[in-house]
Amino acid sequence: MRNVKLPSDAPLAHCASDKSSPYVVEIGSSIDEQYLRETWLDFESSASAFQKLSFVEGLYRLASAQGKRQPVIVSVRERRSGMIILIAALSRRRRFGLTIVEAADCSLCDYFVPLTSPGRLYDTDEVRSMWAEICRALQPADAIIIKKIPDALFGYPNIAMQFPGLKPMASCARAIRLKVGPGASSGWRKRAAFKDAAKKLRRMQRHGSVEFDFANSPAEIAAAFDQLVYHRMRRFERLRRSDLLQEKGIVQFYRALAERGLTDGSARVFRLKLNGELLAIAFVLLHRNTMSMVILTMTAEKRWEPFSPGLVATKMIADWAEEKGLSYLDISVGDFSYKSRMTPSVRPLYELSTAFSARGALAVANAELRRRYRTIMSAYPGLDGYIRLALKK
Repeated sequence: MRNVKLPSDAPLAHCASDKSSPYVVEIGSSIDEQYLRETWLDFESSASAFQKLSFVEGLYRLASAQGKRQPVIVSVRERRSGMIILIAALSRRRRFGLTIVEAADCSLCDYFVPLTSPGRLYDTDEVRSMWAEICRALQPADAIIIKKIPDALFGYPNIAMQFPGLKPMASCARAIRLKVGPGASSGWRKRAAFKDAAKKLRRMQRHGSVEFDFANSPAEIAAAFDQLVYHRMRRFERLRRSDLLQEKGIVQFYRALAERGLTDGSARVFRLKLNGELLAIAFVLLHRNTMSMVILTMTAEKRWEPFSPGLVATKMIADWAEEKGLSYLDISVGDFSYKSRMTPSVRPLYELSTAFSARGALAVANAELRRRYRTIMSAYPGLDGYIRLALKK
């Protein structure tokens, strides 16, 4: 593995690697080394779809093209055996003259979950010893700030929850629990939102021919993403919001994942049409027992709003996932009212921030202020709009 020396703006007075530690940490900028790649693939079942090797490699290519972040790949080895036992996909960037280490994210990941040996558990002392070595190895960066840490992932523990200094992020994620086993009931269908979706679907069917399928070739995927970007752009313009998908590199990133899904089943692009006209389109990732809803957008044509095409599409996607034997439909991060109608299941997210230098303490203080702001806004959601309006004046 090629070592990376992070640039330092000032000499730091932190300790060197502890040779008495049972763990050795390596910091790399490439995933080309065969043993690392093989281990990563072996460990994928311990993390989320956002830590799969294909996803992370695409993220690093995107970050490189943007010129904003550089890869930081952390691998922890047992000193005794030399075997890798943990991998974390991180990145570094310069901000206000500081070197900040973050999760490999590019604002496109829902969760941060380090990859570990499947089925192997570690006690708190072991994990904190690993974390101490990781922090030593990352210096002379100024700080590490990681967000969107789930406590667990659909029945699987997240080792990052044992890192020291975690704080609630004042944000959450939701997932729909699907039917499990032939004797189980589909409780999610009893939710008011999905009863409404079933009524809207029947209304669509009375109106004409309803088609629900997924793009099944590179040409279909390209056409689907063109439509997705077009309708999403129009909807966001109406809402006066910026849209990440206006960046071509991000669209290409998702398209590449969708095309890979044609062969390995890791992604799908679903389409809902009425009389041949597109009403909704969704890009999803599939990993382990979970389907993750990454992008869902509806037609920008207002005449179709009474049919609630996004809600109907979500119901039909959940039907499809359940039929395929999946246990969860993850409807992603964000405490929005429409999500609470779909499922009462809430998973809180956490964050951590650690300073490695006196200057890094400023970045950590800034992260803490933002966290407290989110906490206040979650308690008083109407206040955010007034503040944003006042700032515009």
